[in-house]
Amino acid sequence: MIHWTLGNVLSVTPASLASVMTAAILVCSGCSKQSPAITMVKQANTKQAKGDLDGAIADYTKAIELKPDCSIAFYNRGIAKQAKNDTAGAIADFTRAIEVEPNSAPIYVNRGLSKFLKGDRDGAIADFTRAIELRPDFAGAYHNRGLAKTRASYGETYIEPGTGHTNTWSHFAPRDFDKTLAEESKLRVESGPIKTVTGAIIPGRTTITRNFVKPDMDGAIADFTKAIELNPKNAMYAANRAMYYNARAQARQDQGDKAGAAEDFAQAKEQRR
Repeated sequence: MIHWTLGNVLSVTPASLASVMTAAILVCSGCSKQSPAITMVKQANTKQAKGDLDGAIADYTKAIELKPDCSIAFYNRGIAKQAKNDTAGAIADFTRAIEVEPNSAPIYVNRGLSKFLKGDRDGAIADFTRAIELRPDFAGAYHNRGLAKTRASYGETYIEPGTGHTNTWSHFAPRDFDKTLAEESKLRVESGPIKTVTGAIIPGRTTITRNFVKPDMDGAIADFTKAIELNPKNAMYAANRAMYYNARAQARQDQGDKAGAAEDFAQAKEQRR
């Protein structure tokens, strides 16, 4: 089971990402604590905490109408949208929040998570890297970047017949996908109809190019190691340490390092006691 660290340093599985993302009051340029926009954000936060996502989104939207550059309203609305599995909407809101607050590492981490859930491995890694640049001691950002590096990606680009429009799809590939790949010459197909990985049928004569990016296990292990080094050694952060050790153990196991994996699994178990 893969666990993630959010911008607010909560660990979750991708499936439960939204349910544990918590709304927050961060720095909001030009907003006083008593401003109507912040009052609306607080009201929305309360609704979100109670599970009223639609009500929360409506209130965050009102806050944005009151103050179009209210970064925390965009940020929290993005969290609420991700909770509703509106990943594209969440990414759009996190992007707007970043435009207003470009030096906020937590926003980059949460946008990276949404990008990963969308299947954009490279975009996720770029956001986690930017979070690390902004906060070099952000253990969770290293952890998330490491997880993204453990995944293979599989992309398709095809030209629609008649229109000539180019469409690109990005997917995550199974860990053993590279073992089933044909030689490079077979990755490009010119025929029709074609069934894409997503199951869509493309009629007519279509050119489709498939690209495969293998996991970066060495890079992942380096990131997990950094996360472990940065994580404070006290009881409050034991769960995070266990998560980081477990992630590195899995990466080492995938590389065939059974001894290293066993040691890390044991460390993870020790942290949970």
